[in-house]
Amino acid sequence: MRHLNCFLLLAALLTLSGCFRERSEAYDYLDKARNAMALRRYDVARDTIFAMRRRFPEAIDARRQGILVLDSVELQAATDSLNALRKVPQGMTPDEERAHNEEFKRLDMKVKFFQRKLSEDLTK
Repeated sequence: MRHLNCFLLLAALLTLSGCFRERSEAYDYLDKARNAMALRRYDVARDTIFAMRRRFPEAIDARRQGILVLDSVELQAATDSLNALRKVPQGMTPDEERAHNEEFKRLDMKVKFFQRKLSEDLTK
């Protein structure tokens, strides 16, 4: 009986140490995603968050933070694209101008959506 208790305690400790290692590695993925976002490498940041989700499905706190990081990536990418569209090229045809305006509206809506979403997520 005593050996069984020792074995169960050892198994619990090993499981717990594995959880801490996984949690630490999941946060490393978040740091990599944040660094990629700071360098405006949005595709790398997104891929890193998705990889963290797949690899560490039980790192709940890291996954919650990953949602905020991913929303921040989407917001920053849309903001950068919107700012690029603010510089309207001269000599556009009416069809090109219409397409430009539609894309501007789409990106503006996307920026506003992610601003609201981040605001709501931060209050939870």
